[in-house]
Amino acid sequence: MQEFKPSRLIQGAIRFSVFEADLQAGELRKRGVKIKLQDKPFQILAALLENPGQVVTREELRARLWPADTFVDFERSLNIGMVKLRAALGDSADTPRFVETLPRRGYRFIAPVTSNGGATRDRLGADSQQSDEERPAERHLPHAAILVTASVLGIVALAYWLRPSLPAPKVLRIVQLTDDRRPKPGGMVTDGARLYFTEQITGRLTLVTVSTAGGEVVPIQTPIHDPEILDISLDGSELLMNTNAKGNPGQQLWVVPVMGGPPRRLGDLEASEATWSPDGEEILYIKGFGGSDPNLYLAKSDGSASRVLAKVPGNPYFIRWSPDGRHISVSVFNGRSNTLWEVSADGTNLHPVLPGWNFDGAACNGHWTPDGNYLLFDSYRGGADNIWAIREKQSILRKTSPQPVQLTTGPLNVGGPLLSKDGKRIFVTSTVPRPQLHRYDSKSGEWKLFLSGIPAEHVDLSRDGRWAAYVSYPDAILFRSKLDGSQKLQLTAPPLQAAKPRISPDGKSIAYMARTPGQPWRIYLVSANGGSSQPLSPGDAGGAEPSWSPDGRSLAFCRTSPTSDDAIIELLDMETNRISALPPPVGPIYPRWSPDGRSIAAIGDDFRAVMLLDLRTGKWEVLFKSPGKEPYVYEPSWSHDGRSIYFVEYAANAPGYYRVRIRDHKVERVVALGMDVPDMGGITGGWHALTSDDSLLSLLNEHYEEIYALDWEAP
Repeated sequence: MQEFKPSRLIQGAIRFSVFEADLQAGELRKRGVKIKLQDKPFQILAALLENPGQVVTREELRARLWPADTFVDFERSLNIGMVKLRAALGDSADTPRFVETLPRRGYRFIAPVTSNGGATRDRLGADSQQSDEERPAERHLPHAAILVTASVLGIVALAYWLRPSLPAPKVLRIVQLTDDRRPKPGGMVTDGARLYFTEQITGRLTLVTVSTAGGEVVPIQTPIHDPEILDISLDGSELLMNTNAKGNPGQQLWVVPVMGGPPRRLGDLEASEATWSPDGEEILYIKGFGGSDPNLYLAKSDGSASRVLAKVPGNPYFIRWSPDGRHISVSVFNGRSNTLWEVSADGTNLHPVLPGWNFDGAACNGHWTPDGNYLLFDSYRGGADNIWAIREKQSILRKTSPQPVQLTTGPLNVGGPLLSKDGKRIFVTSTVPRPQLHRYDSKSGEWKLFLSGIPAEHVDLSRDGRWAAYVSYPDAILFRSKLDGSQKLQLTAPPLQAAKPRISPDGKSIAYMARTPGQPWRIYLVSANGGSSQPLSPGDAGGAEPSWSPDGRSLAFCRTSPTSDDAIIELLDMETNRISALPPPVGPIYPRWSPDGRSIAAIGDDFRAVMLLDLRTGKWEVLFKSPGKEPYVYEPSWSHDGRSIYFVEYAANAPGYYRVRIRDHKVERVVALGMDVPDMGGITGGWHALTSDDSLLSLLNEHYEEIYALDWEAP
C-alpha cells in the first residue's frame, strides 16, 4: 500500500479559513474557541492537512486509522467520520470549501493552508534568516510611558483573568403536569397561566389545555380538523394552527381565538410549521408535510407578501425567533441526523450552532430564554434525550463557558423545551418509549404490529412460514419461536452479540453473525432446537451477512480479503467445508441469494449501488446507482417471486425503502423513511427486512408522552 508523503506542515498548529488545527494537541479551534471533535474525525483531518491539495485515498485512511477493523466497521466508520468532520467545518460534500470527495478514490483538502505564523514552513524559515537591515525600523517610545502603559494593561488583564466564573445553570425540581398516557404530537405553547397542545384522542388530534401548575387536561372545541398548534400571540388571545390531516397536500394556516369565536384563514399560506415574530408583524413558516421543502419562508402577519428567507441543508423543523427578533433557530434533518442551526432575521449568516458537536448525538429543538441569555435545546446521547443549555450572551464581569451544559440526566427521556413567560420554568415533553416490531401494510399505508409487537429486530422467517428467528432489542440475543410467539427458545447468551440470523431452507439450522464487544464479526451455525454454536467463517478475517442458497448446500457471506483490504464475497460448501470466492465488483457487501439460486444480489461501489451477479456467467450488473456523492445504500432483500430487489437508501433528500425491478431496472420508493418512521437502530444500525408477502418489517418506536415542568436556576 502506498505510504503518506506528508508536506512540511505536520508540526504544531495549522490554519485554514477561520479554523486552527493543533496536530500535536489533537485540537480544532474556530476563531480561538475549541470545537469538540472526536479522535477519528480529527485524525482524518490531520491526514488531509498533512497532504494539502493531494489525494488521500480511502485505503490510506484505513491503514492509518483502522488497521485492525473489519471492512464493515471501516466503511461505516469512515463515512460517519467524514460526516462529523464536515459538520465541524460547516462544509458540504456537494459544494465543498475544505474537503473534496473523489468518488471511489478518497478525499483532498482544497482550502489554502498556512502555519500558525501565517506562512508555510519554508517561508517561515526564510523570514527567520532576514537580516537586521531588511527588518522594518522599530518605533521607540519613552521608557516611562512604556512601563506605565504596560502596568495598566497588566492590571486590567489580571483583573479580567481573575474575574469569577458565572455559575452553571441547573435544574432544581421536576414536577409532572399531566398523567393521561396519551400521545401528544406537535408543539406546545403557553400564555403564562395555561399550556396548549394537541393529544391523540379516539384516533383524532384534539386541541387541549392544562394549567401550568398541572391538573386535568381539558379538550377545547375547534372546527379545525386534526389541528396542530404552532404558536400563540403575544397577548395570549389567539392560537396559530394548521390542519395536520394525514396526506393533506396543503396544510392551511388558521388563527383561532382562545376564548372562542370563529377561526380565520391566514391568506393562502400553507405550512407544516409557523411562528409569529416577537413584534407580531411577520410570520416565519415552513412549507411541505414534515418540512420536505428546504426553504424558510417569511410573510406579513396577514399572510401576504410571502418570500423565501433562507435555504437550509436538509429538512427544516422547530423554528423559533430570538426574543429581540434578530436571530432564528432552526432544526435540520439531513437524512441521517438532526442538527441545530441559526440564521439572521434577514436570511444571512446561516451556520450550525455547535459545529463538530451536533452530529455526536444530534442537537435540535432550540428555544431561547425570554432574556435571550440562553439557548435551550435537546440532544439524544447514550440512548436518552435530555435538555441542554448554551450561554448566548457573554458577560464582561463574569467568565462564561462556550460549552453546552446538560440540564437533565434522566430518568426521564425529555425534549422540546418551552420556557415559561418569566423564564423560571422549562416545560418539556417526556417520551415513554415502546419499541415494537411492525409490518408496513402497503394497501392501507399504515404500520401494524408484527409478532405481537415484541422488541425485536433482524427477523427471518422459515420457508414454511411457521417459525421466526430474531434478535432481541437492545441486548442482541438470538431467539427462535413460532409466529404466534409460542415455543420461544433462546439460542445465544451475553456477552455474545448476535445479528442477521438466517434459517436454513430445511428449517433445521440457523446461520447468524455474532461478536463479543470490540471484536470482529464471525459467522456461526446453531441448531434451531438449541445447543452449541459452531463457527463457520475462516481464520481471523471474520465474516458477516450470511445468506443460504435455496437448496441449503451453500452459504454466501462477506469478509475482508486476506490478501488485500478489499471486501469480498465467498461461498461456503456446507458438505465439504470448502470456500470459493466470487468475482468481486467494487467492495461488495450484503450478499443475498436469489430464490431460484441463479443470482446473488449485493451492495457495491462504496455503498452506492445495488448489484447483481449472474452465477452462470460470473458477471456483475448494476441495477441501481445512487446519484448522491455520499449516499448510504444497504439491506437488499429479494421479492418472493425473484423479480425485484428491495433496498434502503439514506439519501439526504429522499430517504426510503425502494425496490428495483430486475427486468428493466425500474426504481420505485415503497415507503419514506425519516422523522415520521423512527426505526430504533440496534446492534448494526437501522434494520429492515421483508415478510414472505413482501411486506416491510421494521422495529419502530411507538410511545406516549407526558408533560413535566423543570424549575431551574439560570444565572
